[in-house]
Amino acid sequence: MLFRLIFSFLPALLIFTNYSYSQVEITTQSGDTFVGILYKQDDKTITLKTFDLIEIKILEKEIEVTKKLKTRLITNSGHEYSGHIKKLENNKYTVITDSGSEIEIPVSSVKEYSTNSTVGKSKIDEYGMIGGALGTPGVLNLILGYQFNNSFGNKLSFGGFYGEDPVFGLQINAMFNIIKRPSVEQNISLGFGWSQIEHSWLYTGIFYDINIYGVYSELGLTIGDGIYSNPQLFFQLGYVYRYND
Repeated sequence: MLFRLIFSFLPALLIFTNYSYSQVEITTQSGDTFVGILYKQDDKTITLKTFDLIEIKILEKEIEVTKKLKTRLITNSGHEYSGHIKKLENNKYTVITDSGSEIEIPVSSVKEYSTNSTVGKSKIDEYGMIGGALGTPGVLNLILGYQFNNSFGNKLSFGGFYGEDPVFGLQINAMFNIIKRPSVEQNISLGFGWSQIEHSWLYTGIFYDINIYGVYSELGLTIGDGIYSNPQLFFQLGYVYRYND
């Protein structure tokens, strides 16, 4: 019953169309540097929109370094704003100011601007994560993980609860990153674990996980030693916060 309930949420997780826009500086492996607002994203490319409203498309696999930028905007009326441009929609900038407030500024009202690429370097390339999820190995799981400044990371899931039939479990994943963005992360991994749900199950498997704005899901196919038949399908659904601001 638990797993049927969990799987019923899976289609909702896989449908997402609104990425978080963000003002960034991107350096490619060839040494080229581009500054703009993260405007469009798909599985292979990122599109930046510059202050001049020019769109620049960059292949995801060619990106070497991503930095979060701060900008100072001066309007035609003389008002000055300092902060981070969150998005550009309908010819308006949405700015998160240094004080934490969110304001909208029409593009046509901006008289001048300056960008600081040395402030607020993004942690998108290397960061930790913590959260919780329902599913295997322990039904109620605490999740801890870390993404390194390359394509690799690791993750630990463990949990359980006491009852008439106590449940326990622990799983360790060695992850290879597929996509790493401010709003979305996807990994494939090799995992090892032990689960005690009615019966003991020592297993290894291949896993895929996705995190969209913190909403987290993992799907795995495992083989192991126990009375369960091989292979077994593993699943997690929960919330995992990534420290990549």
